[in-house]
Amino acid sequence: MIALHRSRCVDWRPKPIVCFATTTTTTTVRGDRDEKNKVESTSAGVDPAGEEVTLLAAARASGRVEVWKKTQRVDSVVKVHGERRGAAASWLKVKDVPGIKSVVCKSLAWVRPRGGQLKLVGGTLEGSLVEIDLAEKRPKKISADAPGCGIWAVDASDLPEGEEVAGCTSLVACACDDGALRVFGTKAGEQDFRLVQTYPRAKCRLLSVAFHGRTSVVVGGSDGHLSHWDLRGRKERFAINGKFQRNLDVSIWSVGVLEGGDIVSGDSSGSVRIWDGKFGSLLKNFSLHKRDVLSVVCHKNKIFSAGVDGQVNLLTCEGKAGGAQQWGFKGKKRPHSHDVLALALAKGTLFSGGNDTRLVSYDAQSFLERHPHNLQAYGEVPHIQTAKKKGSDSAAFMLCQQLDAVEVWQIQTIDQDSASRAKLAKGREGQPLESNSDPKLLAVLSSGSNIHSSALSPDGTLVVYSNMSSLHLYSLSHQNEGKVGVTKAASAKRQLQNLQFTPNGKFVVGTNHASECCVLEANTLKEVHVFDTAAASLSQPLADRSDELLCVSPNSDYAAVTSHRRVILVLNLAKRSLHGVIKVEGAVSTLCFERETNMLLAGTVGQQVLFYDLETCSRHEEFAGHGQQVAKRLNFISGSIKNVSCRGGKKDRFVMLNTVRGLCFVNFGKPTKELGVREGGGHQNRKRSRSGHGLQLAAREGQNPRILPLEDPCLFACFLGEASALIVECPWLKALRDVPKPLQRKVYGMA
Repeated sequence: MIALHRSRCVDWRPKPIVCFATTTTTTTVRGDRDEKNKVESTSAGVDPAGEEVTLLAAARASGRVEVWKKTQRVDSVVKVHGERRGAAASWLKVKDVPGIKSVVCKSLAWVRPRGGQLKLVGGTLEGSLVEIDLAEKRPKKISADAPGCGIWAVDASDLPEGEEVAGCTSLVACACDDGALRVFGTKAGEQDFRLVQTYPRAKCRLLSVAFHGRTSVVVGGSDGHLSHWDLRGRKERFAINGKFQRNLDVSIWSVGVLEGGDIVSGDSSGSVRIWDGKFGSLLKNFSLHKRDVLSVVCHKNKIFSAGVDGQVNLLTCEGKAGGAQQWGFKGKKRPHSHDVLALALAKGTLFSGGNDTRLVSYDAQSFLERHPHNLQAYGEVPHIQTAKKKGSDSAAFMLCQQLDAVEVWQIQTIDQDSASRAKLAKGREGQPLESNSDPKLLAVLSSGSNIHSSALSPDGTLVVYSNMSSLHLYSLSHQNEGKVGVTKAASAKRQLQNLQFTPNGKFVVGTNHASECCVLEANTLKEVHVFDTAAASLSQPLADRSDELLCVSPNSDYAAVTSHRRVILVLNLAKRSLHGVIKVEGAVSTLCFERETNMLLAGTVGQQVLFYDLETCSRHEEFAGHGQQVAKRLNFISGSIKNVSCRGGKKDRFVMLNTVRGLCFVNFGKPTKELGVREGGGHQNRKRSRSGHGLQLAAREGQNPRILPLEDPCLFACFLGEASALIVECPWLKALRDVPKPLQRKVYGMA
């Protein structure tokens, strides 16, 4: 039996999703019928094999930018109750840019200058046009001609071969706070963007922008007007008045363009309007939202809209009658509890995000038939690590990496309490164990800027963290009466990710943006050795390179580093050489070493757990059945695998996994137990399984694997000893206390 120490000491505050950008949005404007006139409203990425790379960029209110990639599922598709599930899990987060708190992108767009690398460009309300450097993980200004006023929206257009506008092959249109439309451009060989043209200012703020073809732009303002500008002729083709009442203030929050060239707008009155793209006349008006429509996206003959009321609506074109398209309301979904700020489409997948911090995906083709899938059910989760001296009965230490600070906590374990150990030996499952002391905050190390990575030494006396510019090492001296002295020990001008101390405490290991694995002295941060692991990664496009994973073996002899999430490189730290290469079927999401044996565990995007022998770098096929059962059981609680922890001192290979919604315990040394329909009572059980009876079976005592669902988000879980484990939780309502309250909707049955 295991004692679960449930802690809620972490002050977790996830941030809202502000905007999206995808690499595969394509629109064809009326009049452009041939293949060469297809318009890429955002640049598509292509990998070296010639296959199209689908990327999604999401910006949060903290300045953080996440990049997700659609991966090919190699794992077998899991069926739950006869229904295929898990397709949405093929999206993998490959980049996580901490950013800067003062540089929050209000809008994002992908740009590919002809013959150049794919770039992610964003506009901020501080008046900067920035590029999110995905290699160095920092935003940088890309134009000396920044408008100096807020940029509410940006959109990009990459011109085909042989076409230019003012000597530029890629254009970025910016809707600015001073009422002016500004167009920036670049071409092959140029790093920065230059101002191409500033168009006459409107007497309002410009809030939205979208390319209408390659060289035309539609903008919407806070006065309810839309303007259609020709970038080649530098003139306004037509203007649309979206105000239908003289005393009604209307703001155009979002605009989109259909394949036929018609224009779609979403405004503050809750209306979604379709306009003729050639003459500007109103074709259709839908008043389906109770408050502002903040985002609209178009997909073939479909229009998706979302806003303050939290619902996502679907409009479809049923055909033509009398030469005019017939649009109608098809249905809606409401997966969000707060305002939906952003929508995006990528390869038939719709994404939504907003104030509730969740990233939700939908099948655009089967929007009403299939349920939405939570790619991130509770926003970004902080990095947490524990440290405890091996074989000692001392307290454990926990590091929690916040946005711009690192916290060090002291956690009392059951090994220090003889009464709790006795109760655990004689008690029954689910019986609460009283703790003599609560977690104690020992130190808070403030960085002043967003932190990229951090680590805690095994004895809890050293803390290292890396921000955007440098590496910092602090020494913690544990004094009497629980006091802790903090001293800065060293610093180095380098940026590292995946920081980890070796278990013997002698070295610090981390990866840099050049896909190198660096080994540093723990006390001085002096470089000891650099492993070049970039051969498999540098052949990929810059935006397509993944943030790699790193794990150090318990004996400090080996380090496992992923390369493009498809290959695991095993490095011999003692001999400073490459030990072996492991090719993984599917993208790797987490790594872990067994404590007592030379075994490496790899968790995949398909929710499987794979065992590899460290000596031969080969897979243990005898555990394949256990890995498949883990994937099936995790479908009951959803969410990707966040952490994997192995219990030390035992020979039964007992492993604990956690997602944000629960835990999974699996004993790889014992046979698995299938969840059959007969186990709960034949045909009656099949009916119950629809309402969660399958989850009840998976959580029953004696199951292997066994699921433990949690009511609150699980931020971290690991073993502290042979008989104890730590679970870090945070109540969801507490985490959302800084988020603006949602719109109060009158529901049937309410007073």
